[in-house]
Amino acid sequence: MSRQKKRTKFGQWLDNKKIEQKEFQKIAKIGRTTCHHLCNDEKHIPSVPILRAVIKAIKKIDPQAKYNDFFDI
Repeated sequence: MSRQKKRTKFGQWLDNKKIEQKEFQKIAKIGRTTCHHLCNDEKHIPSVPILRAVIKAIKKIDPQAKYNDFFDI
């Protein structure tokens, strides 16, 4: 019996790109817990500096990506 974990849009994007959370943490220079919340907690609202770092890292990986593809801000 497999348990499917609920992922946020950002978490699903990482899965689709086959990027591990550890790898993204290094690119974005964010902590393990922060990355976990971004990937698994729909209600988590990141601080502005974290959001900037995440968006900058996303743009490095996929220049066509937009922040509103991942976050409802």
